[in-house]
Amino acid sequence: MSRQRHIFIAVAWAVALSWLPAGVVRAELPDVQALPENSPQVTEQWLDELQQNLKDTQTIRTRFVQETHLDVFDQVVESHGVMMFAAPDRMRFEIVEPFRSVTVASGDAVVRYEKLDDGWRRLNLPSTEIVLAVLRQAGRWMRGDLKASQKTYAITSHQASKDETSGASGGGWLVLVPRDAALAKMLASIEIELDAKHAAFKRMIIRRSADDATMLRFVDEQRNKPLPAGWFDVTGDVPAKVSPASDASEEPGE
Repeated sequence: MSRQRHIFIAVAWAVALSWLPAGVVRAELPDVQALPENSPQVTEQWLDELQQNLKDTQTIRTRFVQETHLDVFDQVVESHGVMMFAAPDRMRFEIVEPFRSVTVASGDAVVRYEKLDDGWRRLNLPSTEIVLAVLRQAGRWMRGDLKASQKTYAITSHQASKDETSGASGGGWLVLVPRDAALAKMLASIEIELDAKHAAFKRMIIRRSADDATMLRFVDEQRNKPLPAGWFDVTGDVPAKVSPASDASEEPGE
């Protein structure tokens, strides 16, 4: 993948996440880069372990909580949803609270739905390439493939305290800082929290500036369990229904 393509994907992350609807809560982001930094050798070891642990991933289903921190507000906007991935190129990103929206990608096709008062509505996406780039990059990273991104980002690893990893020792963060000066003006960093075994993502923070960022917190992750192909259908006028999500009062896609 070319350097220009990596830059495009990185910018697309920030743009695409800003589209998601949210409610308002109070929260603060962790100061990840203040944590002790590991040696380059340890960082390479973490990347190798992550890739080895996740390379056989065929499906992922996880709930997430998204927090958007904006420097113009004292409060934080929050939304809840479900993300699904099926190798090699199918993803479903669904907001279930406080509003309803579904984005589905399959191959080179992507569609977005929003639920209004009169039911679901299929939308025409103005930037299909951006959405596809974000979802595909997310799928590769969720399978542990971060080493290829070292051409675009300087990657460091930071050992977390027990509090930073919910009481489990041995976890930590990967911090990706853009190498390109122009990109760095739009994207400060991407920070990914790993579990203690370096086998799963716990949180991802996309920082546009010190006080402007989006954080995704992943919960109840399930890997390599069957996900019906119909859940990733992009041809319907309404999103395909899936089995109930535990964080919603109604079924995703209902």
